[in-house]
Amino acid sequence: RSLGEKKPASRKQGKSSPAQDLAEYVKKKGGNMVGSQITQFYQDFPQHKAAISAKGVREFCEANEELLGFAADGGAGLIFVKKKAGKAKPNAAEDLAEYVKKKGGNM
Repeated sequence: RSLGEKKPASRKQGKSSPAQDLAEYVKKKGGNMVGSQITQFYQDFPQHKAAISAKGVREFCEANEELLGFAADGGAGLIFVKKKAGKAKPNAAEDLAEYVKKKGGNM
């Protein structure tokens, strides 16, 4: 590259914390996503990979429980966005997580 040439903008810049960016990303995917799809998030937000993978997706979601939830399903699990206080619309992913917890964490 020459001195005046700009670096290609191939990656998205996180507007905030890894948890906030992941919550926004999951929200755009309909409010939940399979845990194995985290690699797609890392492609868009590579700066957050170390923070999330240091704990693992499940523990990361549990550490940021005000924004994110994780439901174990015997596979990669399900990442979902928590509903906000006062929100009347039901969140199927959060309901599923509660159901799985009541069943001992597995289905």
